[in-house]
Amino acid sequence: MIAERDRKAFGAGASGATRAVHVRLVLRGRIDVLIPTGDAWTLLDYKSDRAPPGETVAAAYAAQINLYREAIERITSRRVDAAYLVYLSARRLVRL
Repeated sequence: MIAERDRKAFGAGASGATRAVHVRLVLRGRIDVLIPTGDAWTLLDYKSDRAPPGETVAAAYAAQINLYREAIERITSRRVDAAYLVYLSARRLVRL
């Protein structure tokens, strides 16, 4: 059951029915390298921290890269077909 304060915060009526709530969110980031590859893009994101082992890498930065990917595709109308994390100190390249 939804608490009364949560109903008000998320736009739910007394019956629990919800209405659309539109939130404008501005994120600030910087794309390090964007390489044109035919009709698509390859995205590189430099990381100065140490590379975490295995699957932790993808999980740690997946949301950030997905936001970059979405922004690039919306702005350019071209898909991002590859994205990589470039760990500078470890000299490691990880494809996401």
